[in-house]
Amino acid sequence: MEAITALLVSIWNYDAVKLIVSHTLINLVFGVMAALKTNTFDIDKMLDFILRKLLPYVGCYYVVKLIGVGAGLDALAIPILAIVETVLLSDLLGSLEQLGIKLPVWLASFAK
Repeated sequence: MEAITALLVSIWNYDAVKLIVSHTLINLVFGVMAALKTNTFDIDKMLDFILRKLLPYVGCYYVVKLIGVGAGLDALAIPILAIVETVLLSDLLGSLEQLGIKLPVWLASFAK
């Protein structure tokens, strides 16, 4: 159990992991709001969202960060973080549109 706790603390120590988790939770909140508005809420989909988004994104970032640190290439994880945040932002914008929030045209096209 101590090894698992140490691993989780190690993962949580990266600011980018905190960003990914925070952004995923924000997406979850707005996704649930959009699903409730459209009467499509399903607890299984919510759990699937966490398993499909949060765990793989954090895991991928953490592994690439460790490889980068080990190889002396700390910046190796930056493109991964950029990709993850882009996907999460696109999901968030889609939820905002479902809630009826009007987005600027240039931003709405990003959500597609």
